[in-house]
Amino acid sequence: MVEDNATNRKVALLQLRKLGYETGAATNGAEAIEAVKRGHYDLVLMDCQMPVMDGFEAARSIRRLNASVPIVAITAHAMRADRDRCLIGGMNDYLAKPVELSRLSEVLARWLPESGVCDTAHPTEQSTREQAKVIFNAEALLRRLMGDRRLAKIVVSGFLKDTPTQLNNLRMRLEEADRAGARVQAHSITGAAATVAAEGLHAVALAIEEAGIAGKLEHCGVLLPRAVEEFERYKHTLEQSGWV
Repeated sequence: MVEDNATNRKVALLQLRKLGYETGAATNGAEAIEAVKRGHYDLVLMDCQMPVMDGFEAARSIRRLNASVPIVAITAHAMRADRDRCLIGGMNDYLAKPVELSRLSEVLARWLPESGVCDTAHPTEQSTREQAKVIFNAEALLRRLMGDRRLAKIVVSGFLKDTPTQLNNLRMRLEEADRAGARVQAHSITGAAATVAAEGLHAVALAIEEAGIAGKLEHCGVLLPRAVEEFERYKHTLEQSGWV
């Protein structure tokens, strides 16, 4: 599993473990290449946008090392053009973020037909407290993890711990007028927020990412306090509903 975002990586590893697979993890394409060199892997799950080396360059390098290992792209964008770019770039298949466990299971079964998977748990009962879905879509998060509330809490806890640092990094990139760095940082927050169903934060982070792509750093700076506010609302909602 190759993923630079800590929250997304944790979710993916938990999903794979729940499906009965053993896996290693890398945080960028360069680490992925070294991992493939060192050991035997039956499949590579490859994030596309990462620092140091992105998934497309890493996939090309891995292809030169091992022409037969399946490489499944994981990207935050679900447009047909993105899928085509992944396949043209040497990847075998495509998953859009946030990755649903059922869809992940299907793709792995397609490329690892001889692999057996463990039985998954039945969905747990939903919290009886009302959730403000515009802030936190608990149903979506639980569905993504096949109803396993314990695993969902682990993921949410990691997100709450990691995101203040991510927001601070974004602030520094904007203060330094680092357009590329700000875009990458905003993209990371956007993906993580989608994974943990932080719907309000995801919307603002996506707007910052799009503004960064357009070179509108001043607009990014205007939106950043809103992102911080949405994170605090998300955290408060979790605390009030018994998730943390």
